[in-house]
Amino acid sequence: MVDGEVPATATHPNPVRGAAYMDIGQATLFNLAGVTNTLNVTPASTVHVGDMQLGRLALTPDTSVQSVTAVTEAVRNAFGELLSFVRIM
Repeated sequence: MVDGEVPATATHPNPVRGAAYMDIGQATLFNLAGVTNTLNVTPASTVHVGDMQLGRLALTPDTSVQSVTAVTEAVRNAFGELLSFVRIM
């Protein structure tokens, strides 16, 4: 367990509050220097998205590749289910 201070330097308008953001300079507090959980990439015009996804999956066994819209659709579906429940009440 590490005890330290991490300043709150900003807020964000993201309606899903499960996400947390911090300055990359503070990553060493959590032993996360050099670690990432998300990469946003755009393939060259000569590269098919499916080929790039397959190539990335071959690099490590714990890799997941999804389109940009996959996260948006998942959040939209989750809110849709929540609103359906609220309408019933």
